[in-house]
Amino acid sequence: MNEKKKKRLILKRNINRAVNAVRKEKLLFITLVLCVASLFLNPKPREWFGFVNYKPLILLYCLMIVLAGIRRSSAFQVAAEFLVSRAKTVRAFTLLMVFTAFFLSMLITNTIALLILLPLTVLALNNTDRTKYAVPLITLETIAANAGSALTPFGNFQNLFLYTFYGMGFMEFLRIQLPFVLFNAGLLLAASLLFKNEKFDKRIPRGTSLANARYMAVYAGLFAVTLLSVLDIVNYLAVLLIVLFVALIVDRAIVFKADFSLIVTLAAFFVIAGNIASVTKISGLMENLLGFSDFMTSVVSSQIIGNFPAAVFLAKFTDHAAPILLGVSVGGLGVVNASFANIISYRIFTQSYISPKHRFFIFFILIGLLFLLLNVAFVKLFLLK
Repeated sequence: MNEKKKKRLILKRNINRAVNAVRKEKLLFITLVLCVASLFLNPKPREWFGFVNYKPLILLYCLMIVLAGIRRSSAFQVAAEFLVSRAKTVRAFTLLMVFTAFFLSMLITNTIALLILLPLTVLALNNTDRTKYAVPLITLETIAANAGSALTPFGNFQNLFLYTFYGMGFMEFLRIQLPFVLFNAGLLLAASLLFKNEKFDKRIPRGTSLANARYMAVYAGLFAVTLLSVLDIVNYLAVLLIVLFVALIVDRAIVFKADFSLIVTLAAFFVIAGNIASVTKISGLMENLLGFSDFMTSVVSSQIIGNFPAAVFLAKFTDHAAPILLGVSVGGLGVVNASFANIISYRIFTQSYISPKHRFFIFFILIGLLFLLLNVAFVKLFLLK
């Protein structure tokens, strides 16, 4: 084989690898392209890194390490056995998982709730030969986590930011969000009842025990410390050092098993939002749009840049807390990039199933937009007259 043919083969091989990498990480690739394009809007490199909100990204990394450690102790398998034993049918299992996500997200944030529950859902459906329900069930769990997390100031990062930014009281916050949360509880109940009431013919074999109870205890302790940081009780950088220190002693390999592409994707969203906000004309346009409708501007902005960046961006231009809070809450129910929770669900699904990723993507967007439109109508008719 001559030198030219060798070079062509190497080039072809490298191109195929690049194409496969892009196919595997479509969301990351698209986000990075948009991120690079947004840099031309703001030719000030020093500001780019300042746009990134490092706390949620660092805490997400810590949680990935902690949950990977918990998974190694067989705790997820034990939990999956328990859940399937309690839910005898697909419909009962759906109701159990959807409303566990709904209520758990109020206490430990929507992202943490999904990082815990979705792997359990995948494990239970795989082991009972019910993978055909993965797309609709993961979609509903994600919507449930987004909707449920809206009830408390610490249910998600945009709530926490707006709660502190506007100096809101807890009862004021509850008065704004409770009708929205109750409305979505009704929608989720109706959607869950549409699942077939078929029995789990194949059960998960019972009898799995924790592989290492001490190992589980260590990571449960790290989980508790990370949760304290979410509630702003412990500094997030201190949590990072603690988690890394313990993980390097207990299981060094686990430190490198986090989903770094997800973290980079989320960081890129912050840069995109920051660069867009830095454009004077766009900021002026936002002020005009907020003057027209605070609520709809925050809903639409959430679909474009995500509800947390939208909350940070829009809060600077208005004193109207209620429509912004409701807008970013409703806005998280739409497309995949509308919230961090949605992106996490997409990543977990694509890592768990070989089936076409566009099937989940399309179904998620259709159901998400349906919920979004119903919520927009509800808020406009009853909450923001």
